[in-house]
Amino acid sequence: MQLKLLADAQRRAKDEAGSTHTVETLVRHYPSKANWGTLVQRLWAKPSLAVRLQLDVFRLQQAVAGLMKPATSPRWPSWRCKPALLPKPSR
Repeated sequence: MQLKLLADAQRRAKDEAGSTHTVETLVRHYPSKANWGTLVQRLWAKPSLAVRLQLDVFRLQQAVAGLMKPATSPRWPSWRCKPALLPKPSR
């Protein structure tokens, strides 16, 4: 609880580096869905995020979405073919 209060106070004081470090500590010691989601959001908001790391952050985001209940996770398009569109097997 104290770490959450510290992160909130740092965020209100515009101390982004300290706040992000506190959220990382929260994730390390208390890995909840909300803490992971906050950390991923902060990674995307980081202006210095290298292009070569964006795929890794996206994969982390997908893993965090997998932690959520199916009803709350983002909906991604289905890449499965519909059976009616598949060619019929030749006999």
